Amino acid sequence: MGLWDALRTALGMMPAATLDGFTMATPLEVIRQDTTQTVAELRALQPQFGSLAGRGWEWANAGFLAGGLWLVQRGTIDWRAPAGLLLSVGTLALLNDDGSSASGGPLLFHLFGGGTMLAGFFILTDPGSSARSPQSRMLGGIFTGVLVYLMRSSGGWPDGIAFAVLATNALTPVLD
Repeated sequence: MGLWDALRTALGMMPAATLDGFTMATPLEVIRQDTTQTVAELRALQPQFGSLAGRGWEWANAGFLAGGLWLVQRGTIDWRAPAGLLLSVGTLALLNDDGSSASGGPLLFHLFGGGTMLAGFFILTDPGSSARSPQSRMLGGIFTGVLVYLMRSSGGWPDGIAFAVLATNALTPVLD
């Protein structure tokens, strides 16, 4: 779609059926905004949903997971912060998922639908702002995961990664 077609569509001069794509933050936004249907119904109605989470997001997060596990295997990053984040988000998603979109979505949707893998392996492990001791790294990951889940399920943000990481970074001196 060219610039003129985009302008004509924005001004209502072109039918919406000719659109070939659309953008959005993440599929978490759809679940956050439409709590009247089940996750299965949303998957059937919304074309941006894939098998686990959102089309494209699944593959990006699988790549972040593979790259992060490679960094852990090489000893470049410590495994504790990512493990704490993934375990806490995963546990809360498993405990609270009842199939409705009001629950925030199932486990794999939380892990592969937003910035969870990116945050766990590439943001929380930043040497300049991460905790120093092994116990502090695990606690920081758990704290971040709990905040992420709470922001996704009952907060005003569909993902909440940035705010959770900032809160954890502010707490790092206390954890150490």
